[in-house]
Amino acid sequence: MSDWTTVRIRKTTKEQAEQDKQDEESWDAYIDRCSKETDTDAKTQREFVDLEDLQIDESKLYRRIDDLETEIKHTIERETRR
Repeated sequence: MSDWTTVRIRKTTKEQAEQDKQDEESWDAYIDRCSKETDTDAKTQREFVDLEDLQIDESKLYRRIDDLETEIKHTIERETRR
């Protein structure tokens, strides 16, 4: 007896998968093939950076935090006036 599951996906995604799936392959084989392609792509696109090499401009960071706090304050005021 096999274990089965149902997956909910958008209809457009299902239609695209049906077009991309080769006639002779099972859905399991199709998913395995796609997963391997994704793993390979992810491995080739990774870039490793030593955290010590990263430099953060604190003044920009604090300005951005201030901007976000101001935006949040204005949004709360605007929404509570409704």
